[in-house]
Amino acid sequence: MEILINNQTHLIDKNSTLFQILDQIGIIQLKGIAVALNNEVCPKENWHNIHLEPNAHITIIKASQGG
Repeated sequence: MEILINNQTHLIDKNSTLFQILDQIGIIQLKGIAVALNNEVCPKENWHNIHLEPNAHITIIKASQGG
């Protein structure tokens, strides 16, 4: 099935969890990130329990320092 991650299409297996997809793309190990699913922020402790639906929109935001 297709989902969008930061406006890029990805093909994933049915019944994939948010954690599985973030792990596949190497996001799990990063610190200072926020993840939203369909414009709702998802707490990290819930990532294992969130099963993705077709056409889900995932937004990943990484905090950065500026000056």
